Amino acid sequence: QNDPAAYRGAAIAGQVCAQCHSVSTIDAQSPVSVAPSFMSVANRPETTTHSLSRWLTSSHPTMPNYMFTQQSVSDLVAYIMTLSDQAPGNDRSAR
Repeated sequence: QNDPAAYRGAAIAGQVCAQCHSVSTIDAQSPVSVAPSFMSVANRPETTTHSLSRWLTSSHPTMPNYMFTQQSVSDLVAYIMTLSDQAPGNDRSAR
């Protein structure tokens, strides 16, 4: 990864999100079976940088309530978007 934001996002994902989600570049089974892998999230047709940012800043009953800084959210989004099959020419990033 050449993008510093994606690099920081990968570190955050490994420290925080990997407790429940598969956060690697391999679409492995997540530690918690109901938690989607980051790769599967990145490859959903409806996933955009905007939708991920909104999702990461909203509370969800099935997830711990992490309070990420805006910088951390941006970094996580940058990392997740690198996992898309369409990255780096991914036009979903602008939506």
